[in-house]
Formats: sequence, structure tokens, C-alpha cells
Amino acid sequence: MDFNTTQAKEGIEEIASMLSELVVGYAQEENVSIGEIEQGMRQMLQQVGQQAMGQVLEKSDLIEASIRCQCQHKANYRCRREGMVITVFGRVRYKRSYYICDHCGCGEKPLDTRLKNTARRGQSGFEAIIGLVGYPNVI
Repeated sequence: MDFNTTQAKEGIEEIASMLSELVVGYAQEENVSIGEIEQGMRQMLQQVGQQAMGQVLEKSDLIEASIRCQCQHKANYRCRREGMVITVFGRVRYKRSYYICDHCGCGEKPLDTRLKNTARRGQSGFEAIIGLVGYPNVI
């Protein structure tokens, strides 16, 4: 993905401006150090990333009346279920469509399949950070 577009740059500038207004108000009231400002901004940016990532995932989910199951029979839409993925922003929760096959009884979550999100696997950015830190048994 190329986030180096004019639209992305404008969006980043707008988010940075909103964030700086929040932080300036806090910093002036509390008489804090630059390290405390940095830590506060990191926490806010992590929360923004978690919420934005969850919204991106939910908006990426396509709901259909039915899909093809792994057994090649029809799986019907049942509901939206909560999913979770570990990212560089931390744990991100999102809702995605869930289907059940009347033939074999298996449940299908096409968004998770498309994004290669499994219960025992983090995402590539998170895996790269864990590799740098040297915690091989975290994932």
C-alpha cells in the first residue's frame, strides 16, 4: 500500500494538528517534561491505531447471504462475531461475518481467511517487532 499520496498527507496533517492541540492543552496545565509528553502521545497514538485498525477491518468485511464452505457446499450467513488480532498497536478487536455450513457444520470467517488471521498468529508488523526484540515464544 502506498500511503504517500496527497490525500494521505493531508489526513496525517489533520490528525497531527488535532493531536497537538490535545497535548498542548495538557502540557500547559500539568507542567510536564518532554519525556512525559512523548509517553502520553505514544499512548494516544496506540489507542488511535487500535481503533482505526478495528474500523478498517470491520469496513473490509463483505457480508453475503452465503459463501462456499471448505467442503464445497453452501455456508449461510449467521451473524457478526468478534475477532481479535495482535498488531503493533496491541490487541485489536473487530466484528466480522460468520457463516455455518449446513452440510458439514463448519464455521467460516472469510475476512479472517482473506487476511490470514488465525488464532495462533500475530500480524507481520507485530511478528517483525517480536523478532527484533527476541521473544520467539510470544506468538
